[in-house]
Amino acid sequence: CILSHIIFTYLNVLQRKPSSVMKNQGENLTMACTTEDTDPTGLYLHLRCPEKHEVFYYDFSSKTLTSPPEFEERITVSGDPKKLTVTITSLRVNESGVYSCVFNFFDVKRVEKETNGRVSELPEHFPFEDRWEREERSNMILLVIIIFPHKLHTQCTVT
Repeated sequence: CILSHIIFTYLNVLQRKPSSVMKNQGENLTMACTTEDTDPTGLYLHLRCPEKHEVFYYDFSSKTLTSPPEFEERITVSGDPKKLTVTITSLRVNESGVYSCVFNFFDVKRVEKETNGRVSELPEHFPFEDRWEREERSNMILLVIIIFPHKLHTQCTVT
């Protein structure tokens, strides 16, 4: 019986200090999504490999979690809105890739512009709106790599 392993590497984007844990397919993963800003309205968890897609959106005011069918009943979110604990149960091999937490706020609109691999944040003011929306990427991302015995197989590379 060949067991595949999933290695989860937390990468602090600001400090570039990785740490990792190893998980078997079918195990659970618990990670923290944090922000220093006040009053987030929601949290997105994105998975990218090769294309980006949404794992879930959690709305803080209604405490509702919206996710695609493949993640239904396998995600729990708990804790303070500024420091959330996210658990994904029954991990699957095809869920490998780069996970990123994106907090949603109402005060400024975020415009993302890719520049030499970096994201520039440009606030926009909309005078006809009472509130503005802003998203902030958490400083933690999660890189998931699948390891097979005697052979390294990487489905996603981060540059």
